[in-house]
Amino acid sequence: MAIELGDHARSFVVLDFFRHLSAPKHIVGNEQPAPAKPKVSKRPYIADVEILLSAGTHTKKAMLEFIMEKYPGVSKSGASTFLTDLLNPKYSHWKERGVVKSETGKLVFKDKVPDVVNAAVSEVQSEALLEEKSNEQPAE
Repeated sequence: MAIELGDHARSFVVLDFFRHLSAPKHIVGNEQPAPAKPKVSKRPYIADVEILLSAGTHTKKAMLEFIMEKYPGVSKSGASTFLTDLLNPKYSHWKERGVVKSETGKLVFKDKVPDVVNAAVSEVQSEALLEEKSNEQPAE
């Protein structure tokens, strides 16, 4: 390519180094980029697990069965890992609340432990009272 600069004509070799680069397809013309698809949750069961942990009525195995029944598209190993990680404060989804395993093997939030224990104690006490009343002999 020849370019004239004043009275001198000089030849320049134009390196076509960047010829393979072109504008991205979504910028060419007046086209706008496609809107991003909404992100689908990989763990749609979190709200259900929170309810089960608040109640303290399910073991890990029972929760996993519940999750797989309600959400068949979820990875079983992923759900199992999620439930196992609940007991580890470093990996738990609810770090601020904490999750513990009760004596019966049921998972429950730490802040709900007294409620669950009290409910179990009152249930045992009420059963004992019913047995006492049924064992009492009627006065003759």
